[in-house]
Amino acid sequence: MQHRMYDEDKGAVMMSMKAEQMAAMMTLMSAAGDAENATMTAIDEAKAGHAERSRKLLKQADAKLKQAHQAQTQMLTYEARGEKVDVTLLMVHSQDHLMSAMTIRRLADEIIDLYQQVQARK
Repeated sequence: MQHRMYDEDKGAVMMSMKAEQMAAMMTLMSAAGDAENATMTAIDEAKAGHAERSRKLLKQADAKLKQAHQAQTQMLTYEARGEKVDVTLLMVHSQDHLMSAMTIRRLADEIIDLYQQVQARK
């Protein structure tokens, strides 16, 4: 009987860890998506000649990327502690969102600078 209670407790702990991992994946995906959206909107604002709004949106994107990176670090920490982390389609999708958002964010500075240069020549 004692062994069965231990197994039930272990199962509850494992379910809790899985829920934490799922929450981290969802946070990563949501924050990365928000960062990408803010970045693309910043590019649109720069194209329209609204440099100040554009830079403000980039700061918002950076904050969301930081949040996504923290969620990713949390997921890596689970694995580093030896906890089983299942590589699911959802995990791959969340990582894909982060990489896309990071790439777009890196290019946004260059694109925005180019728009500002073009507008300065008008």
